[in-house]
Amino acid sequence: MPTNTGEERKSYLTQITSELPAFLDILLNYEILEHIRGQRTGVQSDINPDLANRKEESVPEIVLIELIQGAFKAGIIRSADEPWRGAAMELHGRLTDAECPNWRVAADRFGGARSMGVFLARLAEQSDHFAKKIPGADRARRPAPRVRHLHAAPTRRRTRTPMSQKLYTPEQVAEYLGISVYTLSALIRSKQIACCRVGGCKRITEAQVEQYLKLAASRPPRKYRRHPPIPADLSPVWQQLTDIALAECPLLAPCMQDATLVSINKQSRIVTVNAHTAEAALAIDARPNKAAIQRHLRVLFSYPLRLSVTCL
Repeated sequence: MPTNTGEERKSYLTQITSELPAFLDILLNYEILEHIRGQRTGVQSDINPDLANRKEESVPEIVLIELIQGAFKAGIIRSADEPWRGAAMELHGRLTDAECPNWRVAADRFGGARSMGVFLARLAEQSDHFAKKIPGADRARRPAPRVRHLHAAPTRRRTRTPMSQKLYTPEQVAEYLGISVYTLSALIRSKQIACCRVGGCKRITEAQVEQYLKLAASRPPRKYRRHPPIPADLSPVWQQLTDIALAECPLLAPCMQDATLVSINKQSRIVTVNAHTAEAALAIDARPNKAAIQRHLRVLFSYPLRLSVTCL
């Protein structure tokens, strides 16, 4: 019935409403036929034959049978009167070979020989027409177990501590030596003091401590580099720097004469200079001039110093 206009839709609704009682009567009094009657829901499920065939074709066992038949036709798996015998690994290698017509399908569906062996076993359980399991064949193909020689030396040798020696904790050894535990740990890491482990904890014997003390006593004393002391009067130091600047950079010398060396902090290594004019401060604080002054200060005091310029 057409439903283009309002009157047509109204007549269509009236016709549907008038036929609903008859349709409900058919549904209530309908008897299911014997050939479509089922136990679970009362009606058997209807499956499209084309979809059923496609589902059956996608089963891995069916795909494996088709691959084996294709390999027989292509001559990849040769067999005369007797059936072909081989393991799942050998079959996987032949089906995934580039000469096999459907080797990509075999490589995608069966990633390894183990999965192919699983489906071969399922085929053998269902029917021995395509595959049959030979008892004892897998045992014969297993590699021989690896034998370890009893006379072989261990790969790692551990030093054993005699039971007669007493073990001390790192805290006790550090207190005995008069050092901190962190210093003792550094000595152990640098292998200057030997130690052993008991349950993951470090323990040190008296003999190991005595060995470290003997080695420490036999070493020559460490020579410390002494820096020249900072004089109380800093005007000669600044005058010396001014004379050097007069020889190397004549334009910088007048600016240095307008400045005064105030202090030299040995801990922070900062040299404070007070300039009397802004021009002198800018000239001394310029990068090349500042670097040259710091270089000469390092020559005088044997360690690097940083120049800080202020303007009065």
